[in-house]
Amino acid sequence: MRGSSTAIALCLALFAGPALAEGDEEKPAEASFELAGSSVIVKVGDVEQTVRVGCTPASFAAVVNTAYVLCAPNVVVVVDALPKPHVLQRRALASHVISLSVKDGVVMARTDSGVKPLDEIAPSTAPALVIVTENGTTRSFRERPRKPPPPKPQISGLEIGLLGTAGAGVDTHPGVFTFFDASLVQRFPFGLSLAAYGTFGAGTGSFDAGSRSTGPFGGDVQVGAFEAHVGIDMRWFAISIGFGAGLREQGYDVEPSFAIRGRGGEIDGFTFTWHSSFMIQGPNAFGVLGGMIEFPLTKTWWLGADAELGNLRYGRFMVDLRHRLTGNGYSGTVDLRASVGLAYLQTSASDTSNKDRCFNAFFSGSPLGDTECLGTNVDYLGPAVSLGFIWRP
Repeated sequence: MRGSSTAIALCLALFAGPALAEGDEEKPAEASFELAGSSVIVKVGDVEQTVRVGCTPASFAAVVNTAYVLCAPNVVVVVDALPKPHVLQRRALASHVISLSVKDGVVMARTDSGVKPLDEIAPSTAPALVIVTENGTTRSFRERPRKPPPPKPQISGLEIGLLGTAGAGVDTHPGVFTFFDASLVQRFPFGLSLAAYGTFGAGTGSFDAGSRSTGPFGGDVQVGAFEAHVGIDMRWFAISIGFGAGLREQGYDVEPSFAIRGRGGEIDGFTFTWHSSFMIQGPNAFGVLGGMIEFPLTKTWWLGADAELGNLRYGRFMVDLRHRLTGNGYSGTVDLRASVGLAYLQTSASDTSNKDRCFNAFFSGSPLGDTECLGTNVDYLGPAVSLGFIWRP
């Protein structure tokens, strides 16, 4: 009996010992999850670790060691607790997910069409919600190529411009002068433009009667020119033709004119404008030739230079600065323009006899006749400043 008892005890020790040892082993600790703002706190045993998901979750569900965080409307961030807490996947979905839940150990998603397992929702082919990553940058999933922003609409409507120029002539006979440039331009959205341009002013200085052969010097002179235009005004190009009239440089002749104006470049961008006019009758067909170049310095400042000269009594060579006071280039825009440089007013006495600048008004050829001079010789050239505005009401 004693021997049998000993054998039984040995057998129990051999077979039951490993079974007891296996029963004594500790099972792996299950993870628990807790939301904290834009992070998930993962606790495995006594160890806690925070995982940032990059959004404020709209819903949350967890199964065993995996958590599912909903970043509305269509991104689910999957957080795995093992081997250490980390973001396993950011899943973009094709459907708008309202909330997450767990049923029979399966993560379910509620959509507008009902409740179904999360794994049955198709992935998205459209861009997902933009997520803020842990380093503070942003990125999106399967981001759709960005379309270029639509072009700004072409500037159209009414534009009113006025620029006054004042200077002091320092030639043989000093004098002061002032003239104004006014413009009225109506641009239509379909590319047509109607415009009117005018220049008017006067100068004055000391008067010298001169002699029969020279004519008088100095005194008061006037400037006057007008043009009406019709043309094509597109985004990058504009051209117009017009007719008008103006005071010629000689005497008091007022003659009709034909004019061309144009622009290359976008309005309020880098632009070059030009202006030329021709006299329809008279001894000289040349009227005025001028141009202006302007480029933006900032969104509200422009720098430019312009020159204009010819046989219509006035001219200038200026450096321009333009500043936007209000508006964005369209309706309600007001710009202030200022210039500094050289300008002039110029006239000459009429040479009707082709020999003398003055002629005998009565009893032609007789020394007793009165001498008459048409106009005066003026060259008021000197430093000048300009100030004006551009208004698009």
